[in-house]
Amino acid sequence: FGREWLPPKSQEGGAASGVRRGLGADDYGMGRSSTGRHGRSRTLRRQVLLWLLACAMTPLVVMALQGYHCARQAILDLETVHLHALLENHKTRIKDWFEERKQDLRLVTTVACTRPGCVGSPPSPDGAPDQAEYAHLLAHLCAGNSAFQDIVAYDKTWHRLAATENDTSPRGEWLPESFRVRLEKAGNGDVIVGLPHFHQAGRIGVHFGVPVRTAAGDTVGYVVAVVMLSDDLYPLLENVGGPRPSGKTFLVSPGGRYLGGPDSSENLKIGDLPFPPSFLDGCVKRAASYRDSRGIPVLGMATPLPELGWVLVIEVDQAEAFAWLRVLRWRAAITALIVVAAVFVFSESGARHIARPFHQLRDLARYIAAGHHDMRASGLHGAEAEEVGLAFNTMLDELAASAQQLVNAGALSAVGRLSSSIVHEMRNPLSSIKLNLAALRETFPPGSDDLELADIALREATRVEGMLNDLLAYSKPLALDPRPTSLRHLIKQSLEHAKSACRNRAIQTRVLWRLPEDTKVLVDEEYILRALCNLIDNAVQFSPDRGTIVLAVHPHAADDDRRIAVRVQDQGPGIPEANIERVFEPFFSTRPGGTGLGLANVKKIVESHGGVASAANHPEGGAVFTIVLPRSDEEET
Repeated sequence: FGREWLPPKSQEGGAASGVRRGLGADDYGMGRSSTGRHGRSRTLRRQVLLWLLACAMTPLVVMALQGYHCARQAILDLETVHLHALLENHKTRIKDWFEERKQDLRLVTTVACTRPGCVGSPPSPDGAPDQAEYAHLLAHLCAGNSAFQDIVAYDKTWHRLAATENDTSPRGEWLPESFRVRLEKAGNGDVIVGLPHFHQAGRIGVHFGVPVRTAAGDTVGYVVAVVMLSDDLYPLLENVGGPRPSGKTFLVSPGGRYLGGPDSSENLKIGDLPFPPSFLDGCVKRAASYRDSRGIPVLGMATPLPELGWVLVIEVDQAEAFAWLRVLRWRAAITALIVVAAVFVFSESGARHIARPFHQLRDLARYIAAGHHDMRASGLHGAEAEEVGLAFNTMLDELAASAQQLVNAGALSAVGRLSSSIVHEMRNPLSSIKLNLAALRETFPPGSDDLELADIALREATRVEGMLNDLLAYSKPLALDPRPTSLRHLIKQSLEHAKSACRNRAIQTRVLWRLPEDTKVLVDEEYILRALCNLIDNAVQFSPDRGTIVLAVHPHAADDDRRIAVRVQDQGPGIPEANIERVFEPFFSTRPGGTGLGLANVKKIVESHGGVASAANHPEGGAVFTIVLPRSDEEET
C-alpha cells in the first residue's frame, strides 16, 4: 500500500494524467455513459447555483421591494405637498375673484344711485323712473366690466325697474327663491352669491345680488348681476404653476356636475367619475389614487369652496407622477440581471471547485475497482476534501485488513475442518492407548523406572487428548443460546472452578464490583463460563505463588451503558510488547506445554456474542485481559 494516487487534472483544466488516460470504461469493468458520469456533477452545480441565487436574490428582492415602497411613499408625500399647495393657490385666486366681483357690484350700485332716476331717487314728474335712461346706464356699466353678463335693478317688491338689453324678464321670479330670501335678509353692503346655474351651450353662470338702501338704511330695491363662470372663472382653473404638465383643475357641484376648465367637457354626472367619497365631503388630507373619466390612473386632492358650496379638485396622471419609479424598476431589473450573471459565474466556478474532489474520488474508486487495490487518495483540495480523502483511505485500509482477515479465516476454516476430521480419527486410538497405559502401569512395582516411564507416557497422552479437545472446540461452529444471565453468578462459578488451583499455590482472588448486584448479561451461559474459566486459568498459570488475581466488573465506557467489561488482572511477568497483538492467535503460546488455543477460544466465544476481547500490560506489572459483553435489560427477580 505504498503507492499514492495522484488526482488527474480536471476536465476543465486540461487533459488527464497518463494513468487516467490509459484506462477506459472496459478497463474499469463497467460501462459509463456521459450522462451517468456527469449527471451528479450537473446536479451539484445546479444545486449550488440555485442556492446562491436564492441567497443573493432574496435580500436583493426584499431590498428592492422595500426601496420601491419607500420611493412610492416619498413621491406620494411630495405630490400631496405639491397638490395641496396648488389647491390653496387656486382657492386663493378664486376667493380673490369673488371679492373683485362683489366690489364691482357694489360700485355698480353706487354709481347708479348718483344719477337721476336711480333707485331711491325722486321720481320723474310723471311719477315713474326713467327706465330707458336707467337701462342705458346699466348697459354702460355692464359693457365696462366683462365679468357681468346681465345687470338687473328691482324695487323692494321685486318689480324690474331697469336691466341690460340681455335680460327680458319682467319680474324676479326667475331668481331662485332661496337666493331672494338670502338677499332680503342681507345686511348693509353685503353681496349675496347664488348657486351656479346652467345656460344654453353648456355655459354656467352665478347670481350676485346686493340690496339698495337709503341713507337712513331702508331697503328700496335690489341690484342683481349674472356672472358667467365659464367665461371669467374657468381660466383660473388652468394648471398655472402646477407640478406636472398633465395636471388639471375642475369644480364639482353638490348636484354632481363636473365643471372643468375652458377646454374640458362640462356638465358630466359625478356618477360617471370614480371620485373617492371624501372628495365631496372636503375631507381630503392626502393625495388619493383612482381612475379619472378617461380610465387613466391619477392622483388627486380636493378642497371645499365656501363661496360656491362646490369642491375644487386637482388631478395629475400617475404615469407622470411616478416617472422615477419606472426608472427605479429598470435599474432594479438591470441590477438583478447583473447579480444573476455574477452569481451564475461565481456559482459555476464554485460548484466546479466543490465537485473536483468528488470527481477525483470517483475516478479513484473506479481505478481500485479495476484491481489496483494499493492506490490511495492524496492531493485533494480543501480541508473538508482532505478529511474525506483521509476517511476514504482509512476505509480502504480497513477493507484491505478485512480482506486479509477473510483470507486467514478461510485458511483457518479449511484447517479447522481438516483438524476436526483428524481429531475424530485420533480420539478413539488415543483413548485405547490411555487405557492400555493405565493397565500396564498397574503391572509395574512401585519405584521402578518402568512405572515412571508409564506415568510420563500416560501424562503426555492426556495432554495430547486435551490439545485435541481444544482443537476440536476451536474448529467447531458455536451454536449459541443467549439468555439473560446473572453476571455475578458467572463470576462466582468461574472462581469456584479455579479454587483448587489457587489454594494449592496460595493465590488470592479479589472481585471489584462497580455495577448493581442484579446486573445481567445476554449470553450463552455455558460458553461464557468456559471463556471466564480460561482467562482465570491463564492468570493462575502466570501468577507467582501467593499472588493476587483481580476481577473488575464495570461499565465499558462512561457513555456506553449497553455493554459491560470484565477485567482479569494477574501479577505475572506480563506480555512482551511484540506478542500483545498475537496472544489471541490460534496455536500461539509462550507457556511451556500450552496449545495456543485457550485464548483463541476466548476471543471466538466473546466475538460470537458481539463483544470484544483485548489484552494489555498493567502499569504496575502483570497482564490484563478484558472481555466486553452485551448487557441485558431484564431485571433480577
